[in-house]
Amino acid sequence: LPMGWPKVIRLRPELDEVGMGEAGSCSLPQRFRQHMSIKSEGDGALAVAKSRFVLDPSSKFHVMYALLSFALLAVDLTLLPYVLAWDVDVTGWLFAFSCTTVLFWTLDIVISFFTSYYEKGESVTDLRRIAKNYLRS
Repeated sequence: LPMGWPKVIRLRPELDEVGMGEAGSCSLPQRFRQHMSIKSEGDGALAVAKSRFVLDPSSKFHVMYALLSFALLAVDLTLLPYVLAWDVDVTGWLFAFSCTTVLFWTLDIVISFFTSYYEKGESVTDLRRIAKNYLRS
């Protein structure tokens, strides 16, 4: 911990092996470094555990994906009642759009299994915990 922090603050047990270098910098053991990506945070660096295949819910890709999902949902909610109420034949562009939305929402289920979530303020990137969380919700 940096100099001047209260003595009551302690490292988590799994980080006890981390050696503190000069001026509060950390030298992580190899078994931690292989699963970390280092992000610059001001003067120091923050080590973030991350699986190779896990999406960050606040990444640009995921935000754009959420906006696309919202737009597609709005169109689905408009077209579905129209097709059902007036018995419209699902042919041509409407058939292509229907197939596209089915594929999109199926892919959305898969993407949800690979998207991290926040628990008690910390990002969960373990695929098993993500799957359990998704199946419970």
